[in-house]
Formats: sequence, structure tokens, C-alpha cells
Amino acid sequence: MNSLFETKDVLGEKVICSQETWCDHIISGHDIMENNLSAVIDTIKAPDKIYTSSTPDRKIYFKKSSESTYSSHTKVITASISSSESVVVTAFPQKGIRGGVNEQIYP
Repeated sequence: MNSLFETKDVLGEKVICSQETWCDHIISGHDIMENNLSAVIDTIKAPDKIYTSSTPDRKIYFKKSSESTYSSHTKVITASISSSESVVVTAFPQKGIRGGVNEQIYP
């Protein structure tokens, strides 16, 4: 996997985003995200809220980031690949905290 970025989330988990996911999924499906990489990283590092997902082994991060070029939340979905590491599945603007969210785990 060719990593675009690696960071730690607020819970201490390593989060990786591949170049392939960023270009072939996130940018191609959500072109507004092209200039919002820093908002995605900010959302992972310092989210407003984190939820478990309705899809097993996934987390959903939300933040109204000052780094974004839009006024809605940044929503980032990650998938666990080990007990201490996950990968970014997708990221996009979201008007509200909704869409596949289950239990709030942060804060």
C-alpha cells in the first residue's frame, strides 16, 4: 500500500490513507475533497465526535474543521486492520451527524 499519510487519532490508533484510496475513491467520487486533505487529517487527529459504524470494524469521525473549504462537517470512515491500526475508507462533507452511525465512542 502506497501511503499518502499516516497519523494517530485522538484515541491513539494509527490511521493510514493510501494514495489509491485518496485518488481513486475519495477524489473521484467527491471532487470537493481535492483541496481538503488537511481537513481529513484534522478530523482524524482532533474529531468533534467518533461513532462506531453500522458496518462491523469501522469507525466514523466527524468534525466541523476550520481546515475545510466547505461549511459542513467532514465525515471520515475508517476500517480496522488490527487492534491498533486502521485505514481510511472514504471521506466527504456531511451536513449533519448521520449515516450509518451507531454508538458514540468519543468524546
